Amino acid sequence: MSTPVVYDVNVLVDAAPAHGGDALSWPSLPPRTGNAPRDAIGAINDRRDFSLWLSPHIIENTRRILGDYGYPSAEVDQYIDVLVEIAEGSGGGVVDPPRTVHANRDFEDNLILDLAAETNAVMIVSSDKDLLDMPMWRGTPVIRPKDFAGRADAAWRGRPRAEQQSTTDLMRRRMEKASSEALNSRHADHALQPSTPESYRQLRDVFDADHARLTEIVARWNPHNDKVRPRIELWQKNLAFASRQAAEADALVETNPDIAHQALSALEAKLDFALDKMDPRRPQGDKAQTARSRASLSVVDEAPAPADERQYGN
Repeated sequence: MSTPVVYDVNVLVDAAPAHGGDALSWPSLPPRTGNAPRDAIGAINDRRDFSLWLSPHIIENTRRILGDYGYPSAEVDQYIDVLVEIAEGSGGGVVDPPRTVHANRDFEDNLILDLAAETNAVMIVSSDKDLLDMPMWRGTPVIRPKDFAGRADAAWRGRPRAEQQSTTDLMRRRMEKASSEALNSRHADHALQPSTPESYRQLRDVFDADHARLTEIVARWNPHNDKVRPRIELWQKNLAFASRQAAEADALVETNPDIAHQALSALEAKLDFALDKMDPRRPQGDKAQTARSRASLSVVDEAPAPADERQYGN
């Protein structure tokens, strides 16, 4: 059973990726970055030793502070979603604890302690001086992110090599979700095929061709048009995200070939659906199948480009 821990708001804020960064990318143990809070999140994401618990208070304050720092709301939403997903995947989650603790002069700190009391946390991870000044609270140590990441790494190093996982939990869960989506997509026939190196390579070639065509279409839109520029930026992020997910599928081919094949199939279905809407030269697919694939869209923007920007050329 995993060990419950609570992270202070400052840890989650300091762990956030830079503006425009990838909220899905986390370091694996041992700590590999100069950002101790990110390493601490990576330790939760990568292993099942610790369960992370969050509260509505922690989530909303993290959201508020990142907004004050100038993070776009879409990036903040994605980051919060990933934190909740990591917490739930670790065996923790989000709970709203009752107000029971009044041990600290700072009201906000008491709300962190409320969560620790409710979840029976064995560690509180914080960069807050007031919390760190009381190194032990009701027998629960309060430690810095760097110390937590170091402890997590030390605990893992003592395990037999065979127990170590080859991919992060977040990546694996997302790939498994994508594989289930593939079964409802217009490319279910690909997803149901046995995964072989040849079938995966053929599917990767189709994905690469569709990705290149979408990239070409977006490159032809007018970046000087104020109405179109946000769509260009969105699609550039969409396409970059799709490339990263495909690379994650590539990384799983050796260890989980079926999951990798099905996940790539789901990605290809999304690009295929987007091309149906955006490429006027492309033969339109079966409408019923297109409707089924719509439900699995999460990477691509469904709205077509403005009419005055549909100048794709040959």
